[in-house]
Amino acid sequence: MAHLFSKSDSAIMAIEPDVPAVCLYGERNDSAGCVLSGNVRLYLQKPTKIKSLTVTFRGVQHLKTPSASSEERSELLHLTTRALIEDNQTLLSDQENRHIRLGMGIHCLRFEFIVPGDIPATISTGCGSNAYSLEAELLQRGLRPRCTARIKMPILRCPSNGGQWAASVFDTLSVGAQWDTRVSVNLSHDICAVGDGEACEFVVTIGASEKNLRLMALDLQLREIQTMFSCKSGSSSVVYKQTRVVGQKQKIFGSRGLLIADHTDHSVRVMVPAAFNGVQFDYECANFMVAHRLVLTVLIYTPDDKNVEITIPVQIAVVPQCGIKESLTLPLYERISDDRLLQSSPLPGYVSEMLDCVDSLSLPPVYPAAREMILPAYSE
Repeated sequence: MAHLFSKSDSAIMAIEPDVPAVCLYGERNDSAGCVLSGNVRLYLQKPTKIKSLTVTFRGVQHLKTPSASSEERSELLHLTTRALIEDNQTLLSDQENRHIRLGMGIHCLRFEFIVPGDIPATISTGCGSNAYSLEAELLQRGLRPRCTARIKMPILRCPSNGGQWAASVFDTLSVGAQWDTRVSVNLSHDICAVGDGEACEFVVTIGASEKNLRLMALDLQLREIQTMFSCKSGSSSVVYKQTRVVGQKQKIFGSRGLLIADHTDHSVRVMVPAAFNGVQFDYECANFMVAHRLVLTVLIYTPDDKNVEITIPVQIAVVPQCGIKESLTLPLYERISDDRLLQSSPLPGYVSEMLDCVDSLSLPPVYPAAREMILPAYSE
């Protein structure tokens, strides 16, 4: 679970979301959104007078575009920034300039944000980025009155049953190529997608119609293509494009190679990097796009001393692991009086355990937002 601590003279503050990332399911135009909830935990070293405690869910998009004076179309110089979302929630606030006094110990305050279903996913590319964060600000009385904390909050977009994206992702991958009529090669996988941070296994089937053909090597690359568009006068043109290899597996079959039989299957495992560190998820908007391609190269040695390369390129999606796992359990939500959706599935284990140690939750009226729990101070 993500944490970030910020310390002042008398307080330590941590943001603890219930989930490490927010998962939105389906296309942006029909996604229902979800709830982002968690706790702000205050560690007070002495009784403290509080002015306010505010939590903000913020999203910002940075977009690089060619400068008007740039002669090189591939050189991105101008940076534009726009807000994707900014939602604030006040957990503690003084009333009529009367401060709030909290005793020494640990105080845990609950927050809940409604995340719209149509916001773009987190991404970081050479031509643009979408970044989301949770930020908490504590204002107190004293010489150092301000204490802040901030953590990244990734927004992931996953396929959902019935959606157009899901239909293309969950189709079986099977693509073939031939060299004359002498050799056939086929690349296959269970679905047309891979999850981040895991080893994905592909099957390469090779068949030969004549004897004495030898397989010398297999090379399978996962490539990421980042493309930037310029949208002017109703038309779109490419102004920046970058291709990089994010995953690769090679198999070498020695100096003499491997004799090809009628049909032989070879298993090739490619390690997909973790999201945002080594790979980006598939993404498309009016300004930039991220797509992925598998490129299989097969090297064959013929009896007449020739090396023949057979190449198979195929589109494949890189999606969050939670979007392609069949065992995924979606959170449950219920509608409350002010027409908001709140998550009604059980609290995470670490929150439930802490609640068990609190006998009663009698909160004074001055804490309308601290309805989840306030823990007593630790005693030594």
